[in-house]
Amino acid sequence: MDQRRRKRKNPEPEYLANVFSGVLDILMSHPPNKFPNDAFTIEYIAEIHKSSPVQNDFCNPGETLATPNLSFRRYEKLIRLIAKEVRTQIEIELRMHADIFSISIDSLPDTDESAIFIRYVNDDGIPVKRFLEITNKRADNASQIMDILNMVLEKYYLNHNGFMGLSYDINSNLPRQISDLKSSLKAINKFAEIIPCSSDSLSSVIVKATSNIYEGNTFITTIDELFNFLLTFKYQWDQIQFLLTNLSDIQNLTKNKMIRYINRNWSRIVNALFQVSENICFPEKVRIQAYVLLPKVKRLEICILTMFWEEIVERFSGLEDNLHLHVSTEIDFYKILEIYQVLINHLDDFRTDEKFMDYKTRAFQKSNILHFNNHNYMEKPQMRFPVNYLDDADKFKINTYFSIIDQMQSEFNNRKIIYEDLALKFNFLNNIPVITNSELIQKHENLLQIYDELTFHIDAECMDLKNLFMKYLSRHQEYSTSINGISTFIRLNGFKEHFSQLLKVIKMALCIPAINCPDQQSSSVLKKVKTSLGSIRNEDTYKSLLLINMEWKFFTSLDFDSAIEDYANRYIRE
Repeated sequence: MDQRRRKRKNPEPEYLANVFSGVLDILMSHPPNKFPNDAFTIEYIAEIHKSSPVQNDFCNPGETLATPNLSFRRYEKLIRLIAKEVRTQIEIELRMHADIFSISIDSLPDTDESAIFIRYVNDDGIPVKRFLEITNKRADNASQIMDILNMVLEKYYLNHNGFMGLSYDINSNLPRQISDLKSSLKAINKFAEIIPCSSDSLSSVIVKATSNIYEGNTFITTIDELFNFLLTFKYQWDQIQFLLTNLSDIQNLTKNKMIRYINRNWSRIVNALFQVSENICFPEKVRIQAYVLLPKVKRLEICILTMFWEEIVERFSGLEDNLHLHVSTEIDFYKILEIYQVLINHLDDFRTDEKFMDYKTRAFQKSNILHFNNHNYMEKPQMRFPVNYLDDADKFKINTYFSIIDQMQSEFNNRKIIYEDLALKFNFLNNIPVITNSELIQKHENLLQIYDELTFHIDAECMDLKNLFMKYLSRHQEYSTSINGISTFIRLNGFKEHFSQLLKVIKMALCIPAINCPDQQSSSVLKKVKTSLGSIRNEDTYKSLLLINMEWKFFTSLDFDSAIEDYANRYIRE
């Protein structure tokens, strides 16, 4: 190929090849410092490209040439061509490997768009989650979701019989549509299920449950406003630090850290807002913000919820790492459902009259506020409470405190049921070295009853796998015995054809988003990329950059030589 390039006499194709390769090199090798928080944009690519006086000569390897001066339109055209090649390669991979898959459809907040992801097992036996596209349709009800799903199945030529389910993240409205969706999904494939996204943190479950309740949403909004207010002092922290001692790490402040600080320094936060609102040394805009925030923060409800929030986050944090381990590396569905049962039990401990009374009593002592739903009423603690106090307290306990806990328990119960079903079907693959022959026979007979497309050959395959894997482990004792380990073992040792039925079962288990992919795209990453690309008006350019940013790791693994040559020979110099 190198000799063929050197023999070209027409400089025009060489120029175009170097134009393409120069932009490609920036995308491959020069991601923004805070990528993906800061995404590739046309402006960024042009700035990096023009800041270098020379670039590598694609047609003469080892040599350099002057960096060509390109127009904005040229950059846009090249980005669209590169994205087209990425999309083509994704479609090829889907045709080759996505015979069994699941789909994620997530409505994007504050837009009429939905993000579409697909998950499947690649040729190395590793689960992969790919970003497909953004569609200009909402996914707020069963009908809309099914319209998008059918469009995806048709557009990407996906096999209906391989569709294993639809997943959702905690911020979507999908949980409310489950009953309506199940029958529609079964019409596509009777094995299809609705599954929550394993990458959702436990904190996100707390946030979602709290924001679904009116008073809880008020709490979240107040915390957000206070968080943003404090961040305005990020680079002038010395102006306010004397009012907020023990809060020195403003650069790394998170909402959970701030809630913990409020809970432990209630009077200091209230006093700081009051002092800022009254001190003419601060700008008028800042004083007004503090004045407006003060009555929102200085409420008995906020005081109680900060105590509850810190305690529940602390209780959950000990289980978060363990849960992540079992959905990512040491995959074990029984361990996962046990963790969810522990979480449900923890919530039972919180959902008692005694626990609420404890929070209420401590909130009285801390805030010196004795009334719910009254920002201004202040009095010293008394032996007897106002007549209307018990009614307001009970309303808050039932409508807010208990309701938040009930929503969290409902989500965890749904997940527990899903993982219980997955454990019954697939968890024997995590225990191949220790499972008895009779247990193994029982497990594959259970699979034959559930999945009628499997053949009786799976009986022999299970026994052969156990014998071969045990011998392999005797020589490689550190090798993973999880489903992931089994999957890669079969492929690396050339057993794909022999274990064809078992590989189907493994694909079913790994393509379900109840466990994490090694490199997993998510709606949270997409949101950051969309924010960076918000100023782009050309829809084709916007979607092209979106795909390149979201699938950057896949993009960097591709060979673009043929695409460069095709561009050089097809397009005239502009």
